Amino acid sequence: MPETLGRRDIIERAYELADSGKFTNNSQIYIALKNEGFTDVFRALTGRLLNAELRRRSRIARGLAAEPPAAPAVRRPRARSRYDSL
Repeated sequence: MPETLGRRDIIERAYELADSGKFTNNSQIYIALKNEGFTDVFRALTGRLLNAELRRRSRIARGLAAEPPAAPAVRRPRARSRYDSL
């Protein structure tokens, strides 16, 4: 049955799985979809925004912040130039 469903149905099911909180990354969601009988899962779920949304929904469902805290940027001092003293 799932192999006859369209791309939209795969995306909707991916959102449902992400919202379940059972998965820690998108690869696990892809595998679950394949196990449910969906075909061309990787092709249907391509795109940076879609993958970011699945990650965000998964994290929220598991009770985590929407995005992991970013590491503080490490600023290295600028190399001195021979023109600095002018």
